[in-house]
Amino acid sequence: MVKVDNRLINVITDYGTMPHQDDLIHTTVQPLGTDRRLTHLFLFYILRTIMVDSAVCYTKPPQSWYRLLTQRRRWGSNAFFNTIMNVYRSSIHPITRISSCRYLMKMCLVFFRLFNMGLFLTQLVAHFDLKGFLTQTGILLYPSCYFFLFSIFKKTVRSSLHKVLIGCLANRYISGLISVGIMATVFYNIVNFAWVPAASAKIKQEQSPEIYIFPTSEIPDADLQIFIAPLDSREESVPTM
Repeated sequence: MVKVDNRLINVITDYGTMPHQDDLIHTTVQPLGTDRRLTHLFLFYILRTIMVDSAVCYTKPPQSWYRLLTQRRRWGSNAFFNTIMNVYRSSIHPITRISSCRYLMKMCLVFFRLFNMGLFLTQLVAHFDLKGFLTQTGILLYPSCYFFLFSIFKKTVRSSLHKVLIGCLANRYISGLISVGIMATVFYNIVNFAWVPAASAKIKQEQSPEIYIFPTSEIPDADLQIFIAPLDSREESVPTM
């Protein structure tokens, strides 16, 4: 849910305006964008937002590799083009712009990252240095360690910490290979705005998504108030207005 007042008029107007067909980026983010598109507009119009960390939801995971790649292709396209907008549009905070540049480079260099991972493993076996290994590992794992430390002190997340840990380990082992396939699919399907391929559209409609909601107890005042909404037909949580 979004708190609607006069400060949100520009956001809603921009969100609902169809772009010119000669603008590739805007034409792409408008059909694809849901939460990321709306978030970009909040940043662009400098609205103050809050994160409600007591609200947690889980979407139903894909049941096959094909459906996984299809889902990640949608999310990847959404993230890629909305990140580009965060980089080049005005009124974006410098820290957000720098972070978006880093994230954009990470997506564009995903194929090089696969080569880099192979080179790292080769050098690790041929020239092992314990001090250097621990230093690099600490830097790479710092965000994950911070998240797990945060999860320990949050009751709503702590109850599912074992699932998060299993998912994190599985993601670490397969993310390098999957990222290549996902980004290749993203680049191949540029300007393809379909959320669901025709082959799996019928199957997707027959499945009912599952959602688990932890209600929030108290929401402070802000320009934006977000609650977890029911899932739509794309199996994603979207802001309800």
